[in-house]
Formats: sequence, C-alpha cells, structure tokens
Amino acid sequence: MKANGTSAKSSLKVTMQRIKAIKHTLGRRNLEGHLRDSMETRYCKRVPMEVAIWFIVGVGMFSSDAYRQIFRWLTPLGTEVPGSSTLTEVRKRVGFELIERLCHCVVRLLGTAKNGVGFYQGMRLMGVDGFTVDLFDSKENRQEFGRPKNGRSYGPFPQARCVALAELGTHVIWRTAIGRYLEGEQSLFRKLFQFLREGMLVLMDRNFLSFEIADEIVERKGQFLIRCKSNRVLPVFKRFNDGSYLSRVYASQYDQQKDRNGIDVRVIEYTLDEPDRVGCGELHRLVTSLLDDQKHPADELIMLYHQRWEAELAFDELKTHLRERPVLRSQRPDGVRQEIFALLISHFIIRKIAFDASLKAGVVPTRISFTATFKIFQSKLAEVTIIGNVKKWYQLIVDEAAKEVIPPRTDRINPRVLKKTTSAWTKKRDKHRKPKQPRTAFEESIVILV
Repeated sequence: MKANGTSAKSSLKVTMQRIKAIKHTLGRRNLEGHLRDSMETRYCKRVPMEVAIWFIVGVGMFSSDAYRQIFRWLTPLGTEVPGSSTLTEVRKRVGFELIERLCHCVVRLLGTAKNGVGFYQGMRLMGVDGFTVDLFDSKENRQEFGRPKNGRSYGPFPQARCVALAELGTHVIWRTAIGRYLEGEQSLFRKLFQFLREGMLVLMDRNFLSFEIADEIVERKGQFLIRCKSNRVLPVFKRFNDGSYLSRVYASQYDQQKDRNGIDVRVIEYTLDEPDRVGCGELHRLVTSLLDDQKHPADELIMLYHQRWEAELAFDELKTHLRERPVLRSQRPDGVRQEIFALLISHFIIRKIAFDASLKAGVVPTRISFTATFKIFQSKLAEVTIIGNVKKWYQLIVDEAAKEVIPPRTDRINPRVLKKTTSAWTKKRDKHRKPKQPRTAFEESIVILV
C-alpha cells in the first residue's frame, strides 16, 4: 500500500492500529495462532493478508458501503485505495473456510454463572431457530441455494437457510449452520450437535421436536424445553401436582406401540383466557426434559419458554440493523458463506461492546441499544489513532454505549402483518432477466413526428 504525503510504513502502522482496535474488541490474543498457517498459503501483492482478513470482516460491519469505502475505514486518509476488482480478488483468495474458523475462534458465550446473565437455575439458556437470507440473484447462487416457490412462480431472490444456536441472555449468535433454502431446519440443526454442551437448557419451536434431537441433547447432558404441535400423541403416564404430566417421546410409531426406545419427558398443557391476546382459547403444549415439578413448576417454565423470542430479536439485529442492505452482495456461493460469517463476527463485536456496557450501566445486556452501539462503533473506529491507546479508546466506546439504555419491555403484542403487500409495478419474472439492449445511441433512435 502506497501513500501520498506519508510513507507506506507509517500508513501501514495506522492501519494496523485500527485493526488492533477490532482485535481488542474481540478480546482474543491468539487470533494469529489460529490463522497463521492459513494466512501463509494465501497472498495478494496489493493488500497484506492480515489487512485482507479484516477487510472481509468490514464487509459485514459496513455492509452498505462499497468495497473501496470499506477499505478506507481501515486505512488513514491519503492511502492509495485498491480498485474494486482487486478487493474482489482479495475476497476470493481468502475464501470462506478461513473466515468460518475466525468466526468460531472469536465468537464466544458471554454469560457466566457468576454474572448470572442468561441462566436459569444454573443452566445456560440457549435458543435454536432458523432464518433465511436473500442473496444476489446470480445463476451460481440459484443453483447452489435455490429459491422459494409458490404455486405460480419463484421468489425474487435465491435464499440461504441458516439455523443458529444463540445465547438468549446476551443475543450472541454463537454457532450457525448454512444450507440450501429447501434444506430442513432439523437437518441443519444436526450440524450444530457438536456444539451442545453440558448444562445448556435449549429452547426451541415446535418444528424441532423429534426423538433424535431430544436424545442428542440429553446424551450431551443438556436439557430442553420445546413447543409441541397440538395434534401430537403423547400418552399420560403420571399426572403431577402442577397439572403437567409424565409422557414419553419415541424413536418411531412402532416403538411407541411396543413402548420401547423412548425418552421420558414432561408435558405442560395450557391456554390463555384473554380475548385480546394471540392464541386465546387454543391449546398450547410444551415438552421438557425437566421432570421435577417441584424444582421446575409448570407456570415458571411457561414464562421461561417465551425467552426463546430473544433469538428472533438477535436475528433481527443481524438481518435488519447490521446488514443495512436487503440483499447480500456476493454473486457466488463461497462468497455468500464468507459474507454471512463476516456478518456473524461483526454482530459479535457489537454484542460484546453492549455486554461490557451493560455491566457498567447495571442492566441486562438486552437493555443496551444494539443500533446505537453499532453506530457508535462505526463512527469512532477512526478515532483510535487520535487517542493512541486502544484500551482507552475501547473504554470510551463502552462508556458511550452504557448511556444507550432502552426502557424495559412492556406487556404488549403486535400482529404479524405487512402494511403494504402489493405494488403498482408488474412482478419481475424469469423472462425479464437480461433484457435485450438497444443497438443504437438514444439520439439516433429519435423520430420527430410532423
């Protein structure tokens, strides 16, 4: 990297100081140890490899900006900025496996039994759910990931389906599996089994209730609390004092008939009696591996289950507030995966700052505004070179974020509807892709009518 007005050496020093600020936010001293071998196998003459890696993280952090502008966030004023084609080549050389390993290296669980954030009776609250991401409409992305389809036509964009294991108390999206749009959420969750740990209480929606998933969680010494479809047959073996009952989930229908290969579960059935509340009068059922009704009362678990929605809020932070563009920019599948992992790293950076700010403000991490913290970090990254001390800079960021405390949530509901569902324009279909272009200049095609 050459610089005008300053030497290339001093320019690189400023760049590395900004990168050091990002590393300090992530809080891992052994990043180079995890990345060193992979970095040595990739080379780009115009951009140092370490700068290239953090440029890709910047693609997630500054997703609405063009490549050259993202590069400027990492480099001082006056530095020669590579062209967009060069930066595109940088992304190809790095690949997605390296960024995936970086994501697994730095994204970590923040709640502890000591600070009590996101725990229930000594168990860490984890949520599992899925979400989709709209992708650039290229031939490669359509072939690799597929598109949603109804009875008449395909959806406007290819989509990748993701299933994530999130820490509910801190909104940290800890581990994520990426697959095709038509790949089932249960199938993707199987890729996350290796990350289940002892002492986790996993909260899941009704699409995840299966013998295999329940057995895997119990086998790894975890617990689960899952919503169940109302039409599922769950035999009553014993009724508890709180109204819940002992039942069993089987590997197959034949095993259920023979009463073998089953897992003991506790079933909680309830309804709502407030007409203005969604689900009023309907049967709601929860299935849990927490069998002790004295230690884990039914009404307590019903209230606890609704914390599963924190995972949805974490996905909203990632998809709406962090990813400021509606569609990922990558035109090829490897770039898509790389960009998603870059977004996950960037999301953790903001969540880590919010977590530290919550300790200073004396509130739970979810009370710190994600959007405000994100904007503070974006606007203050360049100031690390002015302040000179990375630790001091980081503390100033945390102090500023600690002032962005949002009010406690009120007991309210909102219908899941769209305000605008139609458009005055004709829907774009496959026949509209790559239309024929004019063969003459505009002025040559003008015919004045006399």
